[in-house]
Amino acid sequence: MKRDVARELRRLHGRVVIELDAAWPDGTGLTPLAPVTGTVALANVGGQIRATGAVRTVVRLACSRCLREFPYELEVPLDELCVLAQIDEPAAYAEQSEDTDVVPILNEEFIDLSELVRQCLVLGVPDRPLCREDCKGLCPQCGQDLNEKQCNCTKVTMDPRWLPLRRLLEQSDEED
Repeated sequence: MKRDVARELRRLHGRVVIELDAAWPDGTGLTPLAPVTGTVALANVGGQIRATGAVRTVVRLACSRCLREFPYELEVPLDELCVLAQIDEPAAYAEQSEDTDVVPILNEEFIDLSELVRQCLVLGVPDRPLCREDCKGLCPQCGQDLNEKQCNCTKVTMDPRWLPLRRLLEQSDEED
């Protein structure tokens, strides 16, 4: 994801459009099933670089209901502030304030969007991915995948800690 366009971006109002078709960046913790593609426009906005566009890929996720792995098409819009500072320089990160977290994108004299793309991909993964909207999940008692077949467990419709209160309500209904 390195491009030799830093010279153009050093000029005020300099603008570069980068077409991505790259391998996955390291450190996502995700299982990639396709390369990262997309378009990223970089524009010098006076001391910072605004990166806009979108990245797309396919990852393998585990369903939060049934735990089955499935391919997930991930498309993440991108609108971030970056700086022309060396990625491996600790000072580039120390200059950040609490209000703005800017990503350094300079690797020697090349633009390297790996860290920016990595962060966007990780943040774009849903908190509770579903293999399908109507996934029934697992039986909480025996662990049977309810998408495959129903289990023979007795369904507890009420938390057993509420049973004494239920008995009291039933008694009061009988007295009335």
